[in-house]
Amino acid sequence: MIPEHVKESFGLAGSIEPLSGGTEPAYRAGNVVIKQFHAGSLETEHSLELAPWLAGELAQVEERGFRLARPVVTKDSQWMLEDGWTAWSYVQGHPPEANDIPDVIGAIHALHASLRQVAKHPLLDQNTSAWGFAHRHCWASRPGRVHPVLAGLVSELYTRYQPIPSLPCQLIHGDLNVENILIAPGQPPGFIDFTPFWAPVDFAVAIFANWMGPRQGDVSVLRHFEHIRHFDQLLFRAAVRMLLIVSELEGVAGWESAPEKRAAELVLDL
Repeated sequence: MIPEHVKESFGLAGSIEPLSGGTEPAYRAGNVVIKQFHAGSLETEHSLELAPWLAGELAQVEERGFRLARPVVTKDSQWMLEDGWTAWSYVQGHPPEANDIPDVIGAIHALHASLRQVAKHPLLDQNTSAWGFAHRHCWASRPGRVHPVLAGLVSELYTRYQPIPSLPCQLIHGDLNVENILIAPGQPPGFIDFTPFWAPVDFAVAIFANWMGPRQGDVSVLRHFEHIRHFDQLLFRAAVRMLLIVSELEGVAGWESAPEKRAAELVLDL
């Protein structure tokens, strides 16, 4: 559970309950979510250095057309304790369904418009984790090392690549899976667990599309994304990114029935 020094630092009172879902243990105390960061929490081995920077940037965001899990400071105005504990505002809601997609697309654009002026942190280019490796190579040529089980699908996706005109890059939420987007009645879509990457905004939209459609086995929802410029090419890159992460993590157990395999095959059939 939560150490006493964490409760004291963030001024937490009342009951604390564990939250389900997510890859990291998280706890809720009223309107605050508490979790402990470590190397890898932001899908980069530089997470502990990046987390305070990210919190400082997100704290300045004005929520217009979206909701966001915002950082909570300690009593002495720190974003993170020395042992990695952080606190964030609780965002209510449930994962999006197909009829929520247009609203979510609008909210993704609104979120990233609020981040347009954020300067690139140099550590974003030094992410050598599985996620950093996959992110770089999905925009470049096929890497030399790909798990043999995935190599065929990865190579075929690369054959579908066509040049994309230069798109402006900025800070994006690089993990817009359905668990990180929350829908609540009468409120705009909310975003949690912001994972910092540097890429075009519509690549974040394509990541969401890949999770919402092909990874769920439903390509019919992709009609909601037809207005996105270069969407097919962005979707190919999002599919490659997902496969390269699996390859780097060697997460190929049960591959024949894996949702990542189904998603890549459906993207190739489009």
